[in-house]
Amino acid sequence: MEREIADLRRRLTTNPHHSQAVEANGSDELSQCSEDVSCPPNPAALNRERPLSIPVESQRLATPLATMHRDRSILSHDDNMWTLEDISLSRSRVARLFEQFFKFYHPFLPLLDPQKEPEEHLHRSSLLAWTIICVASRRALSEPGLLSSLSAPFSRLLWSTITGVPQDYHVVKALCLLCTWPLPTTSQRTDATFMLSGLMMQIAMQLGLHRPVQPEEFTTFRMEVQGEALKDRLQTWVICNIVAQNVATGYGQPPGTIYDWALEPASLRDADYHLPDDLRIRLRIEKFCDRVTRALYSSKPEPTEFISAEKLLIVQLLESELREMEVEFGRTISRTAPAQRPSYLRVN
Repeated sequence: MEREIADLRRRLTTNPHHSQAVEANGSDELSQCSEDVSCPPNPAALNRERPLSIPVESQRLATPLATMHRDRSILSHDDNMWTLEDISLSRSRVARLFEQFFKFYHPFLPLLDPQKEPEEHLHRSSLLAWTIICVASRRALSEPGLLSSLSAPFSRLLWSTITGVPQDYHVVKALCLLCTWPLPTTSQRTDATFMLSGLMMQIAMQLGLHRPVQPEEFTTFRMEVQGEALKDRLQTWVICNIVAQNVATGYGQPPGTIYDWALEPASLRDADYHLPDDLRIRLRIEKFCDRVTRALYSSKPEPTEFISAEKLLIVQLLESELREMEVEFGRTISRTAPAQRPSYLRVN
């Protein structure tokens, strides 16, 4: 096609008297080309047409619509049924699963608002809504076999959602839940949890969650986050680091967490955000795990019969901090989250 265009231009230059005929012939040939092949758009024209910034409300509306467009072939719902490919759930089953999720799982990871109806979560993020259903079906005696039936359709929904742009931070919430309660798998080789935790952190930072007060510094549009929205983004970022640290520790890998000034108590107070006690204790424990992991990874391995004085000092400091945490949290740590107990950090 490029050669034809070049030939037309050359003929137009050499035969100016026949410009109209050539132009007509060129139009016919280009029209025929457009019917025969799919001609790629001009990148420069696309860049000129793409706006540099969009208002917050437009962006909020665009994301769910784009998600619906991507998932239209596999996801649908109406007033009475939720459907994911060949899996259909009535509203009563959905309500029962959501109730079980907020009763048995949400206390361990208080990421969502229990007062919202399931349809609100579905409207905001279809991935988040179906993640809640998958997590709740892990131990739902009234739904035997549901999780295994959902695994393949949900996996397709997951990958079709996280590969699209722009993203919404409710997708980050879905990844937090999925990395904490992953889909069942037969071996670690097929477990995508560690990879998904990395995506979770990257998407969160691309959306500016690591700077909740100034998210527009990392987005292409201006947005003002205040009040409950700011607190929700802060809590989501805190939980992102908790989940990423927990996954990395379980895999024996160095974490991709970011414990900077944004998570310090002074910064949280400036944002008028009070971290719940369970999350505050959990964050403190995960920060300790981060220091242990980095201390082990930062130095060259040594023979078991020889430990340098420097490494011995680091171990003694970490043991001292662990004992202080056990004393400090021993009576105040939540009984609903036994996995947060400092004694679980002891290395045999």
